[in-house]
Amino acid sequence: MLRAHEIAAKAAELVGGDRAKTHGSKLENHENIAALWRGYLRNKARAGGSAADVTALDVANLMELLKVARRQAGAHNPDDYIDGAGYASVAGEIADHCALAEAAAAASRKSFSEIARDFAADLQQARAADAPGEGLAPDRAAATSRSPRRRFAPRRLDGRAVFCYE
Repeated sequence: MLRAHEIAAKAAELVGGDRAKTHGSKLENHENIAALWRGYLRNKARAGGSAADVTALDVANLMELLKVARRQAGAHNPDDYIDGAGYASVAGEIADHCALAEAAAAASRKSFSEIARDFAADLQQARAADAPGEGLAPDRAAATSRSPRRRFAPRRLDGRAVFCYE
């Protein structure tokens, strides 16, 4: 088990050793990071978000920017590009998750009647685009148009809007 003084000694060795050569001046590196993060948070605030309300997506994007800032100081370090790509990948996955969650939340805010109305309009458009018998031989078209249509209608199931055939 490492003791506090051992951890501090290892950190001091790393900060003053090879990492200083790799990342360059600590001050320049952190000024670069601050400038990129300020720009990111300023753009977030301009888009209507709160710079103080930092999300998981913001963290992944900011960490990617940290890697970009490190590329600007010190020696070439391939890990800065690899880590940057990793953070970009994580940000992409989080953004997809957020988009799906937001779409689900938006859908849940619709009333049952709004969902039913939207579905009916979509179904009507689909039926108009796929009229019975369209593109079929005349005898097949007649048979298709005489076939009974089942009605696809909204129902409530366990408090949720579902659609089923009647």
